Amino acid sequence: MKYIITESQYKTLIEDDDRLNRMAEKYLNTVFDNLTQVDTKFGSGFKFNDDNGYAILVSKTNDGKQLAIASPLVQGVTPMLNGLLDLDNRGIVKTIGKYCREVLGIDYDYIRVWPIKIPGHDEDVISEVNEVEDSEDRAFYKMLKNLFKKGGIKPPNEFKRRMSDDFTDDYIHYLINKEMEENDPNDFSDEFEFADNIISWVVQGLNLPDEIDEDDVINYLKDNYSDSIFDYHMSNSDDDDEREWDDEDDEDEDDF
Repeated sequence: MKYIITESQYKTLIEDDDRLNRMAEKYLNTVFDNLTQVDTKFGSGFKFNDDNGYAILVSKTNDGKQLAIASPLVQGVTPMLNGLLDLDNRGIVKTIGKYCREVLGIDYDYIRVWPIKIPGHDEDVISEVNEVEDSEDRAFYKMLKNLFKKGGIKPPNEFKRRMSDDFTDDYIHYLINKEMEENDPNDFSDEFEFADNIISWVVQGLNLPDEIDEDDVINYLKDNYSDSIFDYHMSNSDDDDEREWDDEDDEDEDDF
């Protein structure tokens, strides 16, 4: 048998998956119908009806055309989209971005989620977007950008989108936590070997282009994330328990 389930059951599942995607699209159609569409300097924007804040806005930045998505919009659609498609927060954001590109025809280079509703007129928004970009979790992104600049190379557009959408500090935290949870600290000789391996696997998983020296990225992660990996190792390795028992034994000996 080709499938653990029957082929007809498999086809039914595929059809159900398509049905759920269609339901998600219909849901987003309704959501955007309830927003107010406005023409902006760089294309269409969508405002919340209760005030002048934007839910969606395209603006020009140094990195290209940014699709700014307000966090209240993401939070508002998450229960329904998560129920239909079982998506995490990043999946929700990418689903909104895909809908904007494929259904609404909004052209953009990368996505950025705003922590608040997006205020102001076009010119105000452009400057405010740049301020938010500087303050958000973009240290890792900026480090990659500087590595390209150091090599005198301009990042390809497709990779630039990945840098902005995926390579946030939150995403790096997620990858590191994922690797730590999937690897038993007791399988390593000490916290240093554990951290070296975790960081190396994270960097390998990023699939960085050849123009970027992985050693530079590894050194950056070691400088910024080693302490948290050390803490995880100490909290989850048997050596820690053994050290505690040894300390207790020493105390008992002292009592005698």
